[in-house]
Amino acid sequence: MRQAIRPDQAVLQSQEPFDDRTGYRTDYIRHPQQERFQRAKEEYTPNKTALDSLTTHKKDFTPKEGSNLNQIYIYLIILIFFYFS
Repeated sequence: MRQAIRPDQAVLQSQEPFDDRTGYRTDYIRHPQQERFQRAKEEYTPNKTALDSLTTHKKDFTPKEGSNLNQIYIYLIILIFFYFS
């Protein structure tokens, strides 16, 4: 009978303890780290001028003439009140 061409699938186990030394661990050179740069904190100084409360909305979007929706709603509420009473 012929011998099998496929190799034996038995697990090979070493009798020596596991050695975790790798090339990276042995060749690594630890360089000193530089200190982190920290900017000096500026002291708070309040604004010397008064706050101008004019916003772009107040300046550019002025009230327009036309129908006021609040007046229409009040009118409808009055009509409904008189209709149901």
